[in-house]
Amino acid sequence: MTALAVAASGTSGGRRVAAIPSWAPVAVAVVAASATAAAVVDAAGPVRVVAVLVMVSFAPGLPVVALLALPSRAITIMLGVSASWASWLLLSLGQVAGGWWAPVPCAVLVTAVSVVAAYVAVRSGRVNGARAARVRVPVRRWDRWRVAAVAALVGAAVLGWWETRVIDLDAAGPYGLIAVVGWRMFAALAAVAVAFAIAVGRRRLDQPVAGAAVALLVCLLYQLVGVADGSPVVSTGFVHVGFIDYIGAAHRLPPSLDARFSWSGFFDAAAVLVDLAGLPDAAPLLLWAPAVLAAFAALPVFTIATVVTGGRRLAWIAMAIYVCGNWFQQDYFAPQAVVFVMHCAIVATLLWMVRSAPIPRLEGTLGQRISTAIVRVPGLPPGIGRIQALLLELLLLFIAAAMVVSHQLTPVLTIATLTLMAAVGCLRQRCLPLAMGVLFLLWLSYGAPDYWTGHLHVILGDFGKVGSSLQSGLGDRFSGAAQYRRMQGVRIAWSGSLAVLAGFGWLLYRRKPSAPAVAAVLLAPFTLVAAQSYGGEIVLRCFYYALPVMAPLATLGLYRLYRRLGAAAFRRGAPVLVLTVAVWCASVLGVTTRGLNTAFERNPADLAAAARSLLDSVPDGTTLLPANGEGVLKQGRLTTVVWPQGGVCSVWTLDCVESFAADYILLSTSQQAALELQWGAPHGWLYAFGDQLVAQGRYRVVQRTPHALVLARTPGR
Repeated sequence: MTALAVAASGTSGGRRVAAIPSWAPVAVAVVAASATAAAVVDAAGPVRVVAVLVMVSFAPGLPVVALLALPSRAITIMLGVSASWASWLLLSLGQVAGGWWAPVPCAVLVTAVSVVAAYVAVRSGRVNGARAARVRVPVRRWDRWRVAAVAALVGAAVLGWWETRVIDLDAAGPYGLIAVVGWRMFAALAAVAVAFAIAVGRRRLDQPVAGAAVALLVCLLYQLVGVADGSPVVSTGFVHVGFIDYIGAAHRLPPSLDARFSWSGFFDAAAVLVDLAGLPDAAPLLLWAPAVLAAFAALPVFTIATVVTGGRRLAWIAMAIYVCGNWFQQDYFAPQAVVFVMHCAIVATLLWMVRSAPIPRLEGTLGQRISTAIVRVPGLPPGIGRIQALLLELLLLFIAAAMVVSHQLTPVLTIATLTLMAAVGCLRQRCLPLAMGVLFLLWLSYGAPDYWTGHLHVILGDFGKVGSSLQSGLGDRFSGAAQYRRMQGVRIAWSGSLAVLAGFGWLLYRRKPSAPAVAAVLLAPFTLVAAQSYGGEIVLRCFYYALPVMAPLATLGLYRLYRRLGAAAFRRGAPVLVLTVAVWCASVLGVTTRGLNTAFERNPADLAAAARSLLDSVPDGTTLLPANGEGVLKQGRLTTVVWPQGGVCSVWTLDCVESFAADYILLSTSQQAALELQWGAPHGWLYAFGDQLVAQGRYRVVQRTPHALVLARTPGR
């Protein structure tokens, strides 16, 4: 087995494997020093932005984790990224909470730690590349199949870019994106499927091409609408820009403005990042956030898939299923997307340890097996000593602490996952869920009192009401236009089929020693249904959280069904053909499900610009009425303009508009589509209502663009 294979799987049959190369921590230290120097001299340009982003993602975590000399390159890198993010989250939170705004000194500290850690790691030989197991990595030759696969990927990229230039997103309706994409998109998906099948389905696995195919699939599925519009999807990202803008200007949190500020770690760190990068605000980070965050999530998800499937070939298929099945739109520029990567890194590390470590077998009666499972403790994986294990546990707790201060739901999931793993005897770090639970309660009590003070009846009101949570998460989604309701059924059927396949896959996997741990990771997200409805999103979040392990289990189920075809399944060319068709069908389903809400989730560039222009022009104290309460109109001026209390007009009437007495109203085609598809409003009704306000002399038109209508109150009205 090659060193590359060993590093990807994290196991090697007991042999110590190569850690990260010696140049990696040195390069991180150099980039951190360069980014800090650029911030000190206030250099301008994209190089500074990229250097700061690299520093925030890899320093000081990667050099520090390298000191642990973990026998897995994948685990080292993913923990290095998570530890770096955790460091910046906690350091930034400390700056804001302590009233000492110092991004540059913070960067100097991170750089110093990175330099020292890199020096010690290289000097001590901890990153010299597997002294105990030097394995030569063979160079993959460029045969005709690889050339064909790469050519297919190049063609797919060209077709995808062409599609972004010609697609008519304004025509998106109840059927979503799938109804407006042209032949170029279907051809691009087919080309990606062919390249992926050639890389994975032939006798020799071609990992670089498989990785490139998955990366291009992410871009096609996750970035098409944003690139075509020249503006990011999901308007909540603009709200986060407004939060970050306030923190960066005031260097503190606004008092009791939004419950999300009770978990402000992400917003604090983003404000520090914007300051160090010399950006005017965080808006430039929004467009490509889904693809970038998917790239960071890829390594832990691939590691989980390798642990579950037992090989890299099936793990790559699981990655394709994961990408196509992730229609939940939770990977935009938001706290949950960052913390989700950290959660996956923790889970991947623990599953890797369980898969590699000796675990006492469960024997005897059912009662004896249960009692043994509760108290059993897995051994140490090969290549990890007791000191390493203790330091690794402290590192995981450090990452968990940063999660606790950055998001309200994901840490609960991590605690539930670790608790279930401990209950089935598959967690060596048995104090970890308890320690994380204590941190969560401490932060909830002292760091987030604005969230729960006076609202305990709301927070605890859904506890145990599984039926209510299911109704708000599933039943309430079947509303609005008839065609839109049917398409929601496609979404649920797609995720439900993956869940059924995952259940079948676990039955095939159940005799493995790590099967209880995998079951714990799969089931833990669904325990959240009994605790909170989470504003009607809890069922969606459950599938989102379970997908990293659901996808590889579904792959096992699909592979078993494929093997039932007998000898025909393994005839020459059959795996490539079947994979091509399967990946193309899954990708089309990905476009269908992820792009269903395109009509009202998109934020065209002229809409974002109209909102920015309005915010830049109105005086302090101006009352603004956005069409949907949040979105592009909240990308700035968080406390200097007045937002209506009590929400916005769910039913737009003259009385509703008059009750808010707004100085300006922003209407958009996106909100009009939401009213039509989700609430059954007549086509064009919202804009017609705006024209009615103008015709009656109540408001006048300030700006009209293809996707935005800005109205100003008529003086004296």
